[in-house]
Amino acid sequence: MMNLKKMFLSFCVMIFSLCLFCQESVESAEFLEPTTSIQTKSNQKSYVSINCNVNNAQVFINGIYQGLSPLKIYDLVPGFYFVQIRKNGFKTKNLQIFVRQNVNTEYFVELEQAFGFIKINNLLPNAIVKINGNEFSKDLIRLPVGAYQVFVCAFGYDDFSKTVLVTENAQTQINPVYNQAKFEIKDFSVSRKIINPLTKTSISKTDVSFFVTAPGFAEILVKNDENQLVNQKIFESFSTWNQNWTWSGTDFLGKILPNGEYKVILQAADFYKEIAVKIDENLSIPKFSYTPAGIGIGSLPIAFAFEENYVKSFLSTGAIFNLKDEKNLIYAIPANVGAVFNFLNYMELGFSAGFYAATSEEKIPFMLNTSLKFHNSYKISENSNFSYGALVRYGLNTKNESGLGTGLLFSYEYKKLLAGISSQFVFFANDDWNSKDANILKNGFALSYEINDFVNLNAWINWHTSFLPKSQNHPVKNAFDAGIETNVILGNSPCILNAKVSPFFAKDEIYLNSSITLSYLF
Repeated sequence: MMNLKKMFLSFCVMIFSLCLFCQESVESAEFLEPTTSIQTKSNQKSYVSINCNVNNAQVFINGIYQGLSPLKIYDLVPGFYFVQIRKNGFKTKNLQIFVRQNVNTEYFVELEQAFGFIKINNLLPNAIVKINGNEFSKDLIRLPVGAYQVFVCAFGYDDFSKTVLVTENAQTQINPVYNQAKFEIKDFSVSRKIINPLTKTSISKTDVSFFVTAPGFAEILVKNDENQLVNQKIFESFSTWNQNWTWSGTDFLGKILPNGEYKVILQAADFYKEIAVKIDENLSIPKFSYTPAGIGIGSLPIAFAFEENYVKSFLSTGAIFNLKDEKNLIYAIPANVGAVFNFLNYMELGFSAGFYAATSEEKIPFMLNTSLKFHNSYKISENSNFSYGALVRYGLNTKNESGLGTGLLFSYEYKKLLAGISSQFVFFANDDWNSKDANILKNGFALSYEINDFVNLNAWINWHTSFLPKSQNHPVKNAFDAGIETNVILGNSPCILNAKVSPFFAKDEIYLNSSITLSYLF
């Protein structure tokens, strides 16, 4: 009898709540099937779980606010309930669920994003609409509901801006005001301050660019160190904001100008600015790849001064073969990724990370390297340079490259030929062919020949002298690696492909290292 009274009372409460609930919502409610239903023990509280594709959605049951999703609701008596899910920016969802006694039920609700429109009246043909950083060229724009900062930009006019609120299934009207803009020049720059017009690569020219606010007149003048005009570009009238001119280091007739420093001048009625651009026929793209001690040839870092800052990212893979083990010929498959930063014209910071996919023995699966190199160059003659440098590096868990190291670098460059030497001392190196506590002296020699603007061919040899603790029977052990490689610029792009093969001789072991590296030059 008491149970019947309780059920009747609950039923009355439910009916009363339904009467308070919006009639339209009730009629539009669809039945929601549960995602999971789990039977509980009679002495345990059961619950209804409401999950949603967006967090913090408001949950109403029979018109009464319950909380924010995801939400668990306890002590609901068995029966039908009307559920409403609300979230700003989304369409309200009206649902119907059925609660069973002693059953934990989970529901998932998918809310749809609500959209409205922004209507730009009297939009000029050349105008651009910018909304929260995105550009549009049409006057009717569909957007999710919410607040937006709208800019209307038309060449020759001041930017018009307005903050608007987009509501569901409605058009928000905007009436731009077009005020004539004052003629101004901004953001004058060149893409490269050093060029080599003799090459067919990206360093053969520089892009001169600037920004104007309205129609007007301007000109670009190129003058040599004697202030003589050698080239010119006239802009008779502007119809858009961004302006560009490419200078390939030539005069009026297209003839390549001699080496030296030139002034690129932009001038207009109330504007004058100049930027120095240097022509250097010895300039070439830094094709060399990354070693654990910085940019170099094969396993050797080299002193190579490049007068412009750059960033070079790279990805490499390959295979190491154990030529003394016929059963397990493939010793390991390394993979590396990293980047090199050349800044202040004489500093180089590099790092790499990777792993070994070993097949013949258990290996430490990862490797890390970082390096900092100082380098500078002294011009001996028109066609020759002497470069020098110093470095510090640290390697972790990399075969033949672990430990803390320092080194000195020297190189001589004559036309297309470069010869370099390096000497490194590595403390606490960890190599398979000697003690974990050994210190290693590395002395190496490298040659590079530039076949053309796109390809160079390199060779090197590197001696490793390992100084072991006194407890070892043999105080000194020797090893060396040598190899050849080529660097190829892929067309007129910033991508450089490196292919390398290198044998490594140590004790009674011979390894053959081969790798391919793809670099991207910024």
